[in-house]
Amino acid sequence: MAADRLLGVVEVAAVRSVAGFTEAELLRGLCSAQMKATALAGALLNKAAAAKGEVRKEREKLGEQKKLEEAQKACTVANERWDEAMTCNEDLRAQSIKEKEEADLKIAGLERDLADERARAAAEKARLEKELTKAASERAAYPDLCVAAVEQFKGSADFQMAVDAAIANNLAREGSGGAGPSGATAGSRSEEEVI
Repeated sequence: MAADRLLGVVEVAAVRSVAGFTEAELLRGLCSAQMKATALAGALLNKAAAAKGEVRKEREKLGEQKKLEEAQKACTVANERWDEAMTCNEDLRAQSIKEKEEADLKIAGLERDLADERARAAAEKARLEKELTKAASERAAYPDLCVAAVEQFKGSADFQMAVDAAIANNLAREGSGGAGPSGATAGSRSEEEVI
């Protein structure tokens, strides 16, 4: 378009200057002017094509630059997420270590308590076994004596009153519920056991 306008301007200028020339001169001048105009138009077309190519290259560069910027943004986001994940992973690891240490301390405390309880139970068992052994030896040594004492006092009124008083005390201590068919409270002792 610019080349056509330029050509029109050159032709008008050529027509005005033609009035003073002869036909051969005019033709020579016209050809020369057309050649110059054509050369100028070709140069302008070449410049326009080059400019169009430059614009296309710039657009391509802008597109590539935009793609590069998007890739950089995506890389930045990925790096930030990676850092967050690593921080979270480190926090979880530290929390896991802390919880394990706390659990280990609790287990150690429970193991100490269990060992203490076992020691107390063993001591209590030994004490009870000692008492049972002593009671068994006393019972073995004095059975005839106890039976003879009971038999001796069984017929006396004092003995019967002592047995009745012991049963009454026993009933009073254990409460009034649970009397069996014999009139004695469940778990109460016989006359022989009271003495």
